[in-house]
Amino acid sequence: SATATPRISQNFALPKAWAAGVRRKSRISIRLEQQMVWQALESLKRASVTIIVVDATTGLADQDMRLMQHIWNSGSGMIIALNKCDTLSKEESKEIEKNIYRYTQQWDGTPIIKTSFKYKKGISNLKKSIFKVLGSFNVKPKSSYLTKILEKSTKTTPPPLSSNKTRVKLRFAFPVGYTPLMIKIMGKQLKSLPSSYKSYLNRQFRTKLNITGVPIKLIFENDSNPYTTK
Repeated sequence: SATATPRISQNFALPKAWAAGVRRKSRISIRLEQQMVWQALESLKRASVTIIVVDATTGLADQDMRLMQHIWNSGSGMIIALNKCDTLSKEESKEIEKNIYRYTQQWDGTPIIKTSFKYKKGISNLKKSIFKVLGSFNVKPKSSYLTKILEKSTKTTPPPLSSNKTRVKLRFAFPVGYTPLMIKIMGKQLKSLPSSYKSYLNRQFRTKLNITGVPIKLIFENDSNPYTTK
């Protein structure tokens, strides 16, 4: 299930039941409930932060994964609440958490919080994560700093050779949008840049900018210096 939270103040209290209305596919049996699911998915587009509640006793379902992808694509911040951890042993809890980290690597930086809503455990950590994710939306880096991150990243791990055996060049990076952050990277022969290297750059920007639970969109464009007036 998913819980969508609007913009909130520092003294907020988590509601007892604020569910977006998404259940596992096998439980959807009537048209009305299907309509509620679609309405819930649409509401995610207006949410600042969405909490995915995963049952620790059963692990991730296919619908959980699809829902996470939908949230990430919508631009909403995301947190995974691993609920019912009180019912598991320490070894079982570590194993399920390890598996979730493995399956959610594509949503790098998403907080995973162990909770027990029944006994109100982990709620404090959940609140802290919400504010940290909200704070990530306020990150507005300058072009000079983004370019510096790009330069250090390419120096540490150079981009691969292009199809004609010449080195792909990444020259400048600058913001072109916010909430979520969109960064345009200018360079040469960028069509030869593999997805693995693009993911590497995304992780570098996320780490250096201290962005948590919020997607960063990288846009690659072949061009000359963006600061030069034509």
